[in-house]
Amino acid sequence: METQGPMIDKILRAAVQGQASDIHLAVGVPPVIRKHGELRRLDTTVLTAEHLAEYVRGLAPEQFQLELQQTGSCNFSLELKGRAFRVNICRERRGHSIVMRLISNTICTPEELGVAKSVIQAAKSRNGLILITGATGSGKSTTLASLLDMLLRTSSIRVVTIEQPIEYRFEHHERSLVTQREVPVHTRDFADAMVDSLRQDPDVLMVGELRTCAEMRVAITAAETGHLVFATLHTSSAPESVDRLVGSFPTDEQNLIRMQLGSALRAVVSQSLVPLKSGNGRVMVHEVLCANAAVSNLIRQAQTNRLESTIQTSAKDGMMMFDDHLEARYRAGLISKETAMTYARNKAALAPKLGSSETE
Repeated sequence: METQGPMIDKILRAAVQGQASDIHLAVGVPPVIRKHGELRRLDTTVLTAEHLAEYVRGLAPEQFQLELQQTGSCNFSLELKGRAFRVNICRERRGHSIVMRLISNTICTPEELGVAKSVIQAAKSRNGLILITGATGSGKSTTLASLLDMLLRTSSIRVVTIEQPIEYRFEHHERSLVTQREVPVHTRDFADAMVDSLRQDPDVLMVGELRTCAEMRVAITAAETGHLVFATLHTSSAPESVDRLVGSFPTDEQNLIRMQLGSALRAVVSQSLVPLKSGNGRVMVHEVLCANAAVSNLIRQAQTNRLESTIQTSAKDGMMMFDDHLEARYRAGLISKETAMTYARNKAALAPKLGSSETE
């Protein structure tokens, strides 16, 4: 797609050269980039409503311009200047707002990202459900991409991905095939696409995000009946992810879902990206829940309140608490004490381990 003039070209160059993760275009301020988690304004012209309207016309394909008019927002992917972007456009009181997420041209290996060995091993399972969870911008898509690319390169598998929009582009390899479908470009919605995918002979199914009960039902059933399913959730901890899945179903279905999930779950990763001590980037910190016999039984018995203590006592099975990983990153010299305390989930418990009296 062609861009529309020197202004947007300058913005894109500055974002790429500045190693930004996101570009924010809004009325009344200069373009803003997010670098290493921090917002930084570019030294360019303040954007007007006319600028934003022009960018919308130039960036959004016709069907998404129609969606924007009808619903007030749209999401799509595109390629500009040799880079892939995930784009969100919405209407707001000043006009339009545009956010563009830069997608890396390369896919890191799980080891390069620091994905736990237990999660890498779980990703090699023949079936089951693996959840990657965290807030927006926590690197969930990057972690998923690394695991899927690993499987495509090393296994004889058929992968189907369902995303909104497509982010990382996967390639066929010598012994593997991959189909990537984007909602609503290639399919009407996630639930329909997930049902369709089960007729497409998949070994692995990747769902960009589980949002509705219908989507969760298909994902759990597919995982239970012989497929390996990867999905994301916007949850902040591994136990909360289990509760979110079960609690999304009507009360009279929850016992059955617990039984299915207890059998199908393989791992839950709850992750964040934390600023490096050097100030030059961010590092992943995660909590890992692996579905051993104890975890499966707790899920079936509706005792998810005990999952946290199980994680704490199951390091030998590859599990890890989020704050323990923060401590490990601190002791490795990657993050500062201040950063560890800022991101800690239990500050009072972590502070003495770091040699600090700070508990607030």
